[in-house]
This record gives sequence, structure tokens and C-alpha cells, in this order.
Amino acid sequence: MLEPLLRQIHLEYGLKIQSYEVIRDTPKTMVIHLKTDRGSFFAKTMYIQEDRQHFILSAEAHLRDCGIFIPPLVQTLKNAPFIECSGNLFYLQKDVRGNPYSLKSPNQMRRIGELLGQLHASSVGLLSSSGERYNGALRWEHEYETDLRSLQRWYEQFADSAKPKIKLLRQHLPYFLHVGQEMHQLLGESSFFQEWKERPEHLHPLCHGDFHMGNVIKSENRLYVIDWEDVRYDYPSKDLSRLLYTYMRRYNGWNREKCEMLFRAYFKKNPMKKREKALLYQDLAFPHIFEWFLRRKQYTTMSYQRVSLFLKSERSKTDYMRKQAKARVIR
Repeated sequence: MLEPLLRQIHLEYGLKIQSYEVIRDTPKTMVIHLKTDRGSFFAKTMYIQEDRQHFILSAEAHLRDCGIFIPPLVQTLKNAPFIECSGNLFYLQKDVRGNPYSLKSPNQMRRIGELLGQLHASSVGLLSSSGERYNGALRWEHEYETDLRSLQRWYEQFADSAKPKIKLLRQHLPYFLHVGQEMHQLLGESSFFQEWKERPEHLHPLCHGDFHMGNVIKSENRLYVIDWEDVRYDYPSKDLSRLLYTYMRRYNGWNREKCEMLFRAYFKKNPMKKREKALLYQDLAFPHIFEWFLRRKQYTTMSYQRVSLFLKSERSKTDYMRKQAKARVIR
């Protein structure tokens, strides 16, 4: 497929390709880095339906208009947003040179919080004919119930295991199961959740879906957000959860002070009312990450000490989020 694609890029974009490198080729996506007579670009495809491709590109365009920096999309010579090759849709983006963002300093933590807050606050208003298909709110109750069943099954499946890491995880699992059940109950009792879920899609914010430091590139003092393949309408907790998990994994665990710094910066750009924050913290307290950790068997490649650190950090984070959620519940 590569040679026909390169010829088509040359014809439809008017670019002379000097060299190329396939930097990602998975069942989900392909990304090719191109050096051309007009600079460097990324040619991307996702093996998805055309309406999903349209949704992603319209979400990116909407966010650019809102002031979020996303690598520019290159139009074809006929002003089309993408081309078709071998039954797949390909689009070109400019190669924004920079480095993945770091969260080592307090200023960096504040800046990423403000970026994410701005992204969520400004993203409300995207109209899409296929938006209902990509509305995470409609799946929350099913997701909670599925995760709780998954935790229970895992606990029972490994009841007789003598492996130290498995025994350690089983010791902590009842705690996460209990908190999950508690947050599930609060979700069912939340009038705000029902109201939020029933809003038209364009009144929901957009979530990146995989927001972590590797997908934020610093270039000439601007922060560009890349890789929008998982974008959807959803609640801000989904992006905050992913960001916190990757931060904790990279910087050795839970840090309450840094977390509160992140949230203060976030709320500065995306102010939320008490009931909105209650739902945010409820979802952050629910053991989505712990369930994913078990289901994906992340512990198999980790030492006993690393698993122990993960559990300690997740429990500390969960305790914090649980207290924040319960303090804001409106009875």
C-alpha cells in the first residue's frame, strides 16, 4: 500500500517526497513521517468508518478555533481534508517539532492544568451529525457495572493463587470494590448526572481520550495536543484520570500537593459548580484504573515492589477523591 499512497500524496497534495519512515503500523492506525520539498509532514490513517474520521477532524477544527494548538491539517490541491487510498482515508498534518511535555516543576503542573481546563471549557458547542455515537455519557452506567463485575470475577478467579503479587492484589481488591460500589450508588442517586447525560451532545465538552504528557508537545513555548484518535463527548474526569495515572507512574506515586496544584489550575480555566465537581470526583474515585490494571495484566511485567507502590498510590488517590466527592454530594 505504501508506494500507491506515496504516489497519490504526490499527485493530490503536490508534494515531492524526499524520504519517508513508517513510525506506527498497528491494527488501529498507521502513521508515516514524510520529508518533502515543502517541509515535514505526518500522513495518518485510522482503520475506522468515514463518519468517525469526519468526527475526529471536525473536533480538531473546532478546538483549533477555540485556541487549542493542534498541528495544522493540510488540504489537498482541491481543498479536500483527506484522500482515499486502498479503501482507507489518509490525511496530512504538519510536523510540529518539539519535545513531549514534562511535569517536573510546579509551573509545568500548573500549565498543563490550565491547558486541560481551557480545552474542556472551550470545547462545548461542537455540532456533529454523528455525535450520539461518540457520547461517553450514555455508557457510564454500563461501564460502572461492567467494571464492578470484572473486579469480582478477578477476585474469584485467583482465589487459590499462591503467587505473591496476586495475593497482594487480592488483599487490596475488596477496598476498591467497596469504593466502586459506593460511587456507583452515588451515580444512580445523582440528579445532576441524569441531567448532564440527557443534554444534547453539543452541550457536552470534548475529551481527548488519551491525555498524557506524551501527547502534549512543547514547540516554541506553545503546547500542542496531538493524537486525537479517541476524542469523544464525555466528562472532564476521563482526561484527568488518564493524566494522573501517567503522572503517578512516571513520578513514583501519589502526591497530594501536586494534584491540588493541578486541580487549582484546571478550575481556574474551567470553573465548576459544587454538583459538577461532585460528579468529577466520584468518577475519579471509581476504580476504573485499578480494573484496567488487572484486566490488562499490567502487574505481570512489574516487580512486587512496583505493584506494592501502585497499590499504595491508587489507594491514596482513591481516598482523596472519595472524600472530595462525598463532601460535595447534594442530598
